[in-house]
Amino acid sequence: SSEEESSVPLDASTTHQEWPTLFLWPCLYLCALTCNLVWLAILLIWENNWDEHDSRLFEMFAVKLHYMILYIVFSVLLVVYLLAIFFWVLLNTYFAGTPLKDLEAQRGCACNSHKVGIMMCIFAPLAWFVVYQFMWGSEFGLLSRSNQTILPLIQPIFCVMSVPASYFAFHWVLQTKQSKVKTSLKVTFILLAFVCIFSFPWWYDSAHIIDGELPPRPQIIGHRGTPTERPENTLESFQNAMDLSVSIVESDLVISRDGIPFVMHDPLLDRTTNVGHVFPERRRDPVGTFSIEEITQLDAGGWFGEDWEGEKVPLLADAVKLIQGQDFKFFADVRPGPDDFPFRGQEEEIVLKLFEEYDFSDQVIWIVSDKSQVPELRRRFPKMLLASEEATLEEVESGFFDFLNHEWTLSNDEIRSFSPYNATIVYTVNTNWLFDQMWCLGANFVTTNHARRYLSAESPTWWMQRSNYYLMSAILESVCIAGIVLNFVLVGHTATRTTEFEMTTKEYQDMDVQSGHTRRGTQH
Repeated sequence: SSEEESSVPLDASTTHQEWPTLFLWPCLYLCALTCNLVWLAILLIWENNWDEHDSRLFEMFAVKLHYMILYIVFSVLLVVYLLAIFFWVLLNTYFAGTPLKDLEAQRGCACNSHKVGIMMCIFAPLAWFVVYQFMWGSEFGLLSRSNQTILPLIQPIFCVMSVPASYFAFHWVLQTKQSKVKTSLKVTFILLAFVCIFSFPWWYDSAHIIDGELPPRPQIIGHRGTPTERPENTLESFQNAMDLSVSIVESDLVISRDGIPFVMHDPLLDRTTNVGHVFPERRRDPVGTFSIEEITQLDAGGWFGEDWEGEKVPLLADAVKLIQGQDFKFFADVRPGPDDFPFRGQEEEIVLKLFEEYDFSDQVIWIVSDKSQVPELRRRFPKMLLASEEATLEEVESGFFDFLNHEWTLSNDEIRSFSPYNATIVYTVNTNWLFDQMWCLGANFVTTNHARRYLSAESPTWWMQRSNYYLMSAILESVCIAGIVLNFVLVGHTATRTTEFEMTTKEYQDMDVQSGHTRRGTQH
């Protein structure tokens, strides 16, 4: 008796000690693996803006690296490490025959190291997520955009899988003895799951599902020329864009310390020039602190490759001379100077005067920074096209603006509504799936780093007319629903027969008991 009493607390304490090994750490492991896989998927979806992220991080750290590639490699290593932990546990438990609850006792040092590793694998993606949400929160809109490409392709798979899944679900509900409340909750859960799966095609708006015929392919705007083939924002890059028959080239313009406009995107010079070699003490100085004489001493091509060494930072006048008279538009994006810049607030007027001097305004698309400027711009440059990120449909219809120039964050309905007016410019589109969406939605112009790739595109990767999509969904879902109903009937019939058998068995048992009582009474 004393031995039995002493064994009770021992068993209880052993169970308490085994709980972290058997439950807590497996759950944390699954959490770590899920977090890293999700974060890796997010990084891959963000491919559209990798170049922009790299340039921003270069401004922060002054180190030229492919930061996004490094993040992806690091995330892959974390996933590989977590998978290695799984195989390590499998090797020690299944093949070596060590019970999971005894693994920590036999491999204590390794287990503790892996526990630390698992916690770090949870912390790393969550920390990255918080930092990116703070710095580039708008980029998470790419996730919902990517869903429009992926989910319509996955939904039919879920429909088909729901048929065998329904058999086990009905078996779980109908052939398990439980209270009516639990049964009702289970049935409600199953019905909601089926409703979500089967109603998806009828309410979800995917860019790839279109009304009528496929719209024309968007016209291509070369973002800073052709930056994947030539050094960005150089005359060579602009010439290559014209050779590819790009209709428009987008260029960033800044003003030198002595009031001369030239072509440059970044607020600093060291990413795309050799300013660190020519003016090492001024490497991190703002671009507006350099005179035009100093700017012309810089090499704007060597960073891109040896073949482009000696390519100069182009003056705006040089770009105008290259483009003027060609069937080609110049999309001007004027960048403001630093706070103490001597021409602060005059940047746009300096550029406009140069366009006026060269009689070049008829080839310019001008980004309007203030709507109040529009009447004066129309008066001075009646042939110049005006674009704004805040343009409304009414303003485009009335001719107040010629274009809506907006990031890919526009809704599907907004892009479709501007499309008939040939007025939609969407930037910056650098992945195939996003370009396909803009094409299916009817975007008129797309700004991209990959002009050659999209000029040769013959059709989106996938698209479907809405009527055909609804018809195929209706046929597939009807067949699947029929299979689900059949499963319900079969499982219900089996459950009924099982219940009848159990009732019959119980009746016979009761009869045997009663007859036994009767025989004992007679004998008595």
